[in-house]
Amino acid sequence: MKHWYVYIMANKRNGVIYIGVTDDIEERVKEHKLK
Repeated sequence: MKHWYVYIMANKRNGVIYIGVTDDIEERVKEHKLK
């Protein structure tokens, strides 16, 4: 059974909130931090 994650991340500098779904939360956090 595959796990899915709902995430809410914020970019304080830009005042943006990101909401989404992913099956690889660690990779998604890395992608978010690189942008």
